[in-house]
Amino acid sequence: MKSALQKFRIAIWALMSLVACDSKEPMTSDEAANWVANMKCSFVLIIVLGVLCGCVRPKKADSSGAESIDMPESKIDTLVSVEAASDSLQVAKNAIYYWKTVFRLTEYDRQFLKKHHIRKIYLRMFDVDRVENADGDLEVIPIATTLFQDTIPAGIEIVPTVYITTKAIRHDSDFAELMYKRIHAMLMRHQIRNVQEIQVDCDWTAKTQKAFFRLCQRLRDKLHTDSLSLSATIRLHQLKKEVPPVDKGVLMLYNTGSIYNPETENSILSYKDVQAYLKSKVTYGLPLDFAYPAYSWGILMENGNFRAILHEVDFSNTLRYKETSEGNYLVLQEHYLENHHIRKGNVIRLETSKFNEIMRVKQLVASQMKPDSCHTILYHLDSLNLSTFEEKEINQIYTHLP
Repeated sequence: MKSALQKFRIAIWALMSLVACDSKEPMTSDEAANWVANMKCSFVLIIVLGVLCGCVRPKKADSSGAESIDMPESKIDTLVSVEAASDSLQVAKNAIYYWKTVFRLTEYDRQFLKKHHIRKIYLRMFDVDRVENADGDLEVIPIATTLFQDTIPAGIEIVPTVYITTKAIRHDSDFAELMYKRIHAMLMRHQIRNVQEIQVDCDWTAKTQKAFFRLCQRLRDKLHTDSLSLSATIRLHQLKKEVPPVDKGVLMLYNTGSIYNPETENSILSYKDVQAYLKSKVTYGLPLDFAYPAYSWGILMENGNFRAILHEVDFSNTLRYKETSEGNYLVLQEHYLENHHIRKGNVIRLETSKFNEIMRVKQLVASQMKPDSCHTILYHLDSLNLSTFEEKEINQIYTHLP
């Protein structure tokens, strides 16, 4: 039988699934924390807990000892169109990430998908984080759920993707069933049918590897019962570590440098940073797809120390910013931007995704890694950044190199 704490956690995730399906605005981490605290004292939660405590049938434990959770009677295979796994690995599919809290495609987005023959979108559904509620208690819960204000274009395969923070996985790895049920509820609510895999994104380390692998194993077991596969993002530093128990991986060829180091020229992508991990031939124990950057940001530094990542800096404002060297801007006037206090004398380092650097890295990867897959993924679907590339450059990035 489930403990009262387990039933309470199920209630939290289940109720937040309802909120995810019907809310008008995406929920921030602070809002999520306050919501959890308020729901603890609400009449609705009492009713839900009463139903769970009195009406839930005992579940059989799986081989790992974890109790299973009944899926809704409407199985996920009524929503998904599953193709043979071998086909998905052999046929090239241009793909792209969608990493926003509101899913709404502009005309530019739709034309980009069509023009570049993109057949797969890795769509961030929500994050899992450990947040503090109003009572001061820390709980691992879903936050920042994507709000759907548009439909999925015909012929596009969706890969529901969940970002899991290191804070969350460090303290809890027993939410595989809850996470799957929540994804399932969102797919049903928004009638997303063409789904063949689910992806988890987590920057696990040696200290969190055991917990993350346990989560992946349980989630993969659940997915396989519905003929779905599980993929995970793989960082460069993880290439020499034990392979996670998933079906395939996506090698992240972005965020390769340190945003904290004032000497870093471009933390988004640097050939030198990637080469350090690919000095010799690399054989990895999973089929890999490869993701390349198509974004930019500003790194705010103060006295050589990292302060924040900025996305909305207008460097053409010469009253506020002065370029002192290539990509480095001195702040001339004190002001506020994106909820940050920007002080006079601060330095903002503009970092972009450079086509030539992407192609150099792409050539390096092709020469040093076994081509298990010919799938290329761009991060991410955003007109402001994608429009800085020429059409022929995007086509070259998507071109498979033997």
